[in-house]
Amino acid sequence: MQLSFNNYNYDEAKNDAKKVLESYQHYHNEHVKGKLADLSSPKQDGMPSRKGGKNSEAEQYDSYVYAGEFCELVSKVINNMTNENYRDVLTYSYIKPLDSNVEIAGQMLMDVRQMYRIKNEALLCFAEICPMIQLDYANS
Repeated sequence: MQLSFNNYNYDEAKNDAKKVLESYQHYHNEHVKGKLADLSSPKQDGMPSRKGGKNSEAEQYDSYVYAGEFCELVSKVINNMTNENYRDVLTYSYIKPLDSNVEIAGQMLMDVRQMYRIKNEALLCFAEICPMIQLDYANS
């Protein structure tokens, strides 16, 4: 796989991709929690509902929307990868995680070393095609 960047730091790119993908479960849970709470768009009557409090209805709604958009973007990037092994290894590692790398390799019908090689290639591919995503909760 040839990447199009000069002076490209492969380790940094893989680590950035891992951070985004490892955040998927957090944002997926936030989105599901928002669905279960049946958050509707907050009512704006011009009057504050609470003074200086965290997690206002509007903040919860914004968090729910962001979580949904984050998960949709990550899923689209993975699902649009042309290499089926890349899609599988990222899905089994981050989206619908299996219990171990041995289990992932078994599901993909390959040995663990081959799975690791493919996973590293898939992380680089993800880093190349996925726009930089700001991880809100990681910065707080």
